[in-house]
Amino acid sequence: MVRGWIRSFVLLAAALLASGCAAQAPEARTSRLTGRDIIETGDQVRASLADSALLAGRDRTSPPIKLGLAEAVNKSSDRLAAADRWALTALVVYDFEVQQLLESRNVRLYLPEDTEVVLESMGLGPGSRVDPGWIDRTAPTHVLRAEIRSLARQGSAVAGAVSDHRQDVYLIDYRIVEFDSSRVVWSRTGTVAD
Repeated sequence: MVRGWIRSFVLLAAALLASGCAAQAPEARTSRLTGRDIIETGDQVRASLADSALLAGRDRTSPPIKLGLAEAVNKSSDRLAAADRWALTALVVYDFEVQQLLESRNVRLYLPEDTEVVLESMGLGPGSRVDPGWIDRTAPTHVLRAEIRSLARQGSAVAGAVSDHRQDVYLIDYRIVEFDSSRVVWSRTGTVAD
């Protein structure tokens, strides 16, 4: 009798578990800033920097610019790892073509050793991506900054139903600031939307 009761209980539990697994909750869509988004935004920003008034008319004999990097400031609704925040600025200047362009305009990368160590620990160090002769250890004249903001919209496919759709838009404001005057000498906003 007890055996039959245990067998019935096990079969009932298995049936309930199977039916629970078969029922699927409505698919909730969400989006987050991804590594691919960071790379695509970097591509947009590099193209804008290459065509900028900051670099127009400059050559190897122009007064030197020593460009420092700053960790991006996250003002979005999402948490971003330090590596992602650093990647937003570092990947802009690590591109080989951008390095050649900047070098031809007498712009060098200012990278203090402690920042380089931090970037290396995150897998974002210049390593083989940057010609060591292009790095300058003396004080920077300019800094590349980035600020991330987000807008999120939520809604439902069915009026009055629980929200099951989300769309995030990220605005990433890049700017190069001259240290002496605090003047913004170049800016670009990259947009990432799902």
